[in-house]
Amino acid sequence: MTVYEPGSVDDVARYQAKKLAKEGDAAFARACGEFARNDAFRSLNETIIANVGRDRDEGAMFARVPTGAETCTFCLMLASRGAVYHSRKTAGEWGRFHRGCDCKVVPSFEGDPDAELVQGVKPRELYARYKQFKEIDETEGLSSAEKDELKRKILDGGKASGRSVIRMLKSGEIEDASDVHAPTSSEVPNWLSGTNRNRHAKRHAAEYGIDCRSRGAQEEYNDIMSEVIDAADSVVLFDGIGGQNGQMCAVYFRDTDIAVVNIEENIRVTLFKYEKGRSNRYGALWDKVRERPDR
Repeated sequence: MTVYEPGSVDDVARYQAKKLAKEGDAAFARACGEFARNDAFRSLNETIIANVGRDRDEGAMFARVPTGAETCTFCLMLASRGAVYHSRKTAGEWGRFHRGCDCKVVPSFEGDPDAELVQGVKPRELYARYKQFKEIDETEGLSSAEKDELKRKILDGGKASGRSVIRMLKSGEIEDASDVHAPTSSEVPNWLSGTNRNRHAKRHAAEYGIDCRSRGAQEEYNDIMSEVIDAADSVVLFDGIGGQNGQMCAVYFRDTDIAVVNIEENIRVTLFKYEKGRSNRYGALWDKVRERPDR
C-alpha cells in the first residue's frame, strides 16, 4: 500500500523551500527527508493493515507497537489496547500518525489481545506507561520541553542518564538493583500538608535558604527535591528509614543533596544536604555510594 500523493509532496516541498533563504540547504533537506520517511513508514503500516483485513476470517488482528524514539501519549493509548484491531474501520484513530511517529503495525494470530507480539513489548505495561504520560500531560506548570523530558525518562525505565541503582542489605552489603524502577519526580506527588511535612521542611529547608512558612516557599522546596530526584547520579534502595514502618525507601544522591522517597507509599519523605557525622544511617549510605568504583 502507498500513501504517496504527488500533490501533497509538492505542497510540502514548496512550503519548506522558504527555509532555503533563511536557514540554508540543510534545513530544507532535513524537512523534506522527514516527510519522505513518514510516507515510507505509513506505507509499511498500511500494508499490514490491508493484509490483516484480507485475513480477518482466519483470525488475524493487528496491534500498534511503539518503538520509543517519538512515542507520545496518544500512541501509548492505542498500543496499550493490544491486538484488538482487524480493520481500519475498527481503529478509526489509526488515521492519526503524528509527525515523526515511529509506531509500527504488527499482525497477530494469537487470539489474545495482550499477547507479547514483539519481545519486551507488553500491552499491560504500555497501559501503565500511558497513565504516567497522561498524568504528566495534565500536570500544570510544566513546559512542553519539561513534559517531554519526563516522558523520555519514563521510556528509559525511569532512570536518569548514568544513574546507578543499588540495594543496601541488612548485612551492610550492597547489590545491584538496576532492574528495579526508581520513581521519577512526576510519579511521586508533593507531600500532603501535615505535621511530618512541616517538621521535615522546617528542619531542612533552611539549608537551602528557604523559610518554609509560606506556600510559595514549600513549593520551592518541592521543586528542589524534584530536581534532586530526577538528576540524581545514584539511588539506594533501603529498608528501615526512620519513621517509615520498615518500608522500602529510595534514597537519591546528587552532589551533596539527598532526597528520600517512600516507594511503597509513593510519598516524599525529606530533602537535606549531607553533612559528615550528622547521621550514622545516611553516613553509611553515603560512604557505600561514594566508594563505588563507577562513581
